[in-house]
Amino acid sequence: MSATANVGRLLPGGLGYLRPPAEIELAAYGVDLRGRRVADIGAGEGRLALGAARGAKTVLAVDPDRTALGRGRTEATRRGLRNVTFRYGTAQDLRLPDRSFEVVIFSWTL
Repeated sequence: MSATANVGRLLPGGLGYLRPPAEIELAAYGVDLRGRRVADIGAGEGRLALGAARGAKTVLAVDPDRTALGRGRTEATRRGLRNVTFRYGTAQDLRLPDRSFEVVIFSWTL
């Protein structure tokens, strides 16, 4: 059985309108993202990833919804953000080297 066998039900992104602006939500976490390597797991369309990219060194946005990732890539291009990467995947099967990130965002992912 693979690590992703129990991923559960995929809910499409697009519910960002229910949440505060990314900058406000990220500030509420109380973590300084400036110059940090950030991962947003369960990123959806990348609302928080795109918000973090303004000050972070790099941002990796991971999500199992390819359509949402495509919208995130489009928005990153529109904003001129070159330090954010969108990758298909699940939290259960990340396959990332230890210490790849200094901050990990895991919001509205369960």
